Amino acid sequence: MYDDGMLSIIDMLPFVKNRSYVVEFICERYDILLNAMPLQLRHDIPATAFWFIILAILSILLLAYTFWRKKDLKLVAFYLFMTTLAYMLDFVIFLCFRSYEYYPRIWDIPWYDQAFGTYLSQGFYVPVVAVFIAAFHLGFAWMVFFSVMFMGIEYLFIALGIYKLNWWNPVYTLVGVCIFFYIGKVWIKWLMQASSRLVRIITLQCASYGLQAHFFAVPLMFDLFRITCGFFSEPARDSLFTLILILQAQSLIIAVVCFYRFHWAILASIPLLLFGGELLLIHLSILHLEHFRGLYMLLAANIVAVVFCYYFNRILSDVRK
Repeated sequence: MYDDGMLSIIDMLPFVKNRSYVVEFICERYDILLNAMPLQLRHDIPATAFWFIILAILSILLLAYTFWRKKDLKLVAFYLFMTTLAYMLDFVIFLCFRSYEYYPRIWDIPWYDQAFGTYLSQGFYVPVVAVFIAAFHLGFAWMVFFSVMFMGIEYLFIALGIYKLNWWNPVYTLVGVCIFFYIGKVWIKWLMQASSRLVRIITLQCASYGLQAHFFAVPLMFDLFRITCGFFSEPARDSLFTLILILQAQSLIIAVVCFYRFHWAILASIPLLLFGGELLLIHLSILHLEHFRGLYMLLAANIVAVVFCYYFNRILSDVRK
């Protein structure tokens, strides 16, 4: 059965004479595309899913505007630090204790579908606004305004049926986001003006984790790789949980090596050592790759993370007086 909206759009095209043939052709190509993916997207993605995408696009535009106006590379590391802070909170309340559930209804596997909602929320919506507030030195009133806005978005998502509260309460969001914004304002002041080595190494570790989380999020949901360690009975939840632990450990190693500026030979060997650890996980049947070319993805992620941390360690060392 063809979608009525698709038929009406095709009817508006003056050069289309056989609309059923055109729709059938489009649907066949769409099915071929989806079936080529290891993990198929849902065929019946609802219109409500676009709320998640629209908010993500607006967040990216706001982040780009902030970077453009401020022209300070430290904000890149600061953004990734804030995303990691949000991810770690979600790791506890969402992944471990099922505080709430998102329903974008984009992915077939429920846990990946919910995780995609949290990925957009904690990777874009909230941290981008935190960066905006901190970069432009907005005051307490703006922090409250944006916190109320996010609480309102929660109520909207509940009304749309794309968000469900378990034990979480929107009031927690109001208070938690306010605290999150305040932490951001304090942290960016330390980054820009202070010279605390602890602040820099924590920022590097979080930035490395945030970068790799962005790198691996979508490939994981497309089932390009899986991680099974037995923490949870649900395979997707287990993969998410174990991936977070692995990335945290890798990010810490990368941050320490880059922060202390070890010899270049040690620095260059880190991606290979991490890659060796990943090969060991494959040998132990913990890490499962869908395709052999997934090895290139792992090695590339390690190299990018090391280069990023090495470069931004120099950027963060340039402290304003």
